[in-house]
Amino acid sequence: TILSFIGVLAAGAKTNAGVLVFNENFNAADGTTLQGRTPLVGSAWNITSGATLIYNNSFDTSQSASYTFAYGGFTQALGTGQQVTLNFTTLPPDSDKFFTAGWAGVSLYTGGSSGTERIFIGSVGNQPYWGIEGGALSGKQVFNDITNSAQNVSFQYTYDTGAWSLTVGSETLTGTAVANLAINTLRIGGDHNSLANINVSSVSASVNPVPEPSTYALFGLGAVGMLMVMRRKKTA
Repeated sequence: TILSFIGVLAAGAKTNAGVLVFNENFNAADGTTLQGRTPLVGSAWNITSGATLIYNNSFDTSQSASYTFAYGGFTQALGTGQQVTLNFTTLPPDSDKFFTAGWAGVSLYTGGSSGTERIFIGSVGNQPYWGIEGGALSGKQVFNDITNSAQNVSFQYTYDTGAWSLTVGSETLTGTAVANLAINTLRIGGDHNSLANINVSSVSASVNPVPEPSTYALFGLGAVGMLMVMRRKKTA
């Protein structure tokens, strides 16, 4: 029956559930060091420069007058047939400096903390807007009217195609980056001399399988079948 068919599809969808590869909510007493701290999911934080302490259940790069580089490693790298989803929430930094000539934001890396920055999301410098840039992209894109430093941010990147989407608040940008990036690390960073800062209250990443076209087709057939059943009932 149609209902049993849909049940099979639903069961298949459950087996394709994503894997949380990083999760941090900074839920610690004020003054707790982030350096070496093990997040809820992921490898221990590695801070190579700048701010180190948790305050008010967030990590604010305003603490430091130098560059801040705080790296968190995933439990697994992105691979073939997968997409990564990065989510983070920000608060106003204590310095009140986010949109400046400097940069502050969250980056995605390949090769770990000593590897290569591929994608950067945040204040991209010299513009009062949220944006995205990086070596994996063909250029810089910005949201022309999102000028609040406190935001809910969601970014998705597909390994095989390089397709990406970035949602900040209620608006979305899309594009295509370099494909086949084995992303395995995120970084929270702020510019030197408190030129620009970011305050992050939570950050997570998950790796999910990309649905195959055949899966979409099956769902389409199920929907058509259900419509046929409903139409028959009406005419009976």
